[in-house]
Amino acid sequence: MERNNNEKHAVVYYKTAQWLKQFCTQETCYPKIKNMWTEENSFWGHCAIIALYMYNQYGGSIFCGNLVGDKLTHYWNRIDGVDMDFTREQFKSSVKFENVHRKRKSDMLENKNFSLRFDLFLQQINSSHVKK
Repeated sequence: MERNNNEKHAVVYYKTAQWLKQFCTQETCYPKIKNMWTEENSFWGHCAIIALYMYNQYGGSIFCGNLVGDKLTHYWNRIDGVDMDFTREQFKSSVKFENVHRKRKSDMLENKNFSLRFDLFLQQINSSHVKK
């Protein structure tokens, strides 16, 4: 019974993440890779934003790690003890991570650029609710 309940929650989490795609824009993309962002790959450069949003909604923990052989950092969630990478599809192939560690919300928001992009992301979500 518990496993079935966890699966239902996972479906809700992933549906939420897919809904969030529409708010991932070049403006909210990680600046160092912004030139590679496209509408077709809108999660590109948004892993930290999506991870924090999902953390705020569903709790759990945020983890990050470096792509093996690259300096890029990637963020994902652990909810109810299960790793959930809501933006994994931004990568065209399978990727592995090293130097994996937990990230605190407060540490993420201390980064002024990230904080501004996250606020803009939230404004886009909030304005979409007003329009309806």
